[in-house]
Amino acid sequence: TFLIGIILCALGMIALYIGHIHTEVVGRPLYIIEEKIGFDKKDFS
Repeated sequence: TFLIGIILCALGMIALYIGHIHTEVVGRPLYIIEEKIGFDKKDFS
């Protein structure tokens, strides 16, 4: 049972690591700004 706990903990750490790699590779922003308030109407892109 102790060994199973260690294996599950290691599996969880590997899953977190892969999740971070996936987030970096996809490159999407974490959020999207729907509306800008208080800026000029110029296009900043």
